[in-house]
Amino acid sequence: MKILIITNGDNAADRIKELDVADTVLPWRDVLHDGPVPGGLNPTELAKKRIQFLAEFADVSASDIEKDFAAREDILSSVCDFDRVELWFEHDLYDQLQLIEVIDRLYDFANLFVVQVDHYLSELAEDIFASLSEKAVLLDPQARTFARKVWYAFRQPNHEDLKQLSNEKSSILPFVASAIKRVLAEHPDVETGLPQSMKIALSPLLNKEHSLKDLFLLMQEREEAKFMGDLSFSRMMDEFIDCPSALLQSTKEGLLKTSRQADLRDYFGQCVILTNVGRRVLEGHENHIAINGIDRWLGGVHFYKKVDA
Repeated sequence: MKILIITNGDNAADRIKELDVADTVLPWRDVLHDGPVPGGLNPTELAKKRIQFLAEFADVSASDIEKDFAAREDILSSVCDFDRVELWFEHDLYDQLQLIEVIDRLYDFANLFVVQVDHYLSELAEDIFASLSEKAVLLDPQARTFARKVWYAFRQPNHEDLKQLSNEKSSILPFVASAIKRVLAEHPDVETGLPQSMKIALSPLLNKEHSLKDLFLLMQEREEAKFMGDLSFSRMMDEFIDCPSALLQSTKEGLLKTSRQADLRDYFGQCVILTNVGRRVLEGHENHIAINGIDRWLGGVHFYKKVDA
């Protein structure tokens, strides 16, 4: 039997390869909770949109990402060469968005199985990790349809349909509903203008100064299912540093550097405090978007407001 396993990234892919349970292991390298994922595009058009975004977002060569996406597409286009496909994904938002995209792409493939765990694949004990293939469950038509509906709703220019789906449940895809709720929580708060992730990240500064690294780690600890990597965190934090009325300032003399002005080690080593504006925003007296504007995508939703600098 020829088996393809698709998983969330290189660390998990490397562990799966060591098990020797698949002929091909495909890491799905895309951070779908960042940047545009608009509807109305076919897979090729969406890939071009994602390549353009990821190159700028990660400050890497677009040609390298193109090669990765092309290799991914080659495997998907020859999926009929496999007898069985297994999808190994975690419970957090990062993984669940990847999972529903993959299910949508392989919707008609008969022997499509899913391996779902409520823990992180790279952290599982060896014996538990080695037994995961035995826990694979065949995706029935209802689960496939649910995943496709969620993927479609995530890519719409508003998330009203996605909100309606948040109360639907699937025993085969038990973590999709919580992922939907987590997407909706990343919509800017009406009072503060902040997504939930940044409210969690910035709140410790109400009491004392912290390094950006500490804020990142504290945010991960407080997430029910941590999903945001250090690059995503730093790019979002930059929005509160490089804006007309900064929410953060350095505890030392000189300007606070964004993640594009310093390497990540130096960036995360910076110690920060709230500005007066930042404190007023966190306390709900000011709205970050009203003061500084916004230009951020979440799936197919484009949050945009321009203000004079």
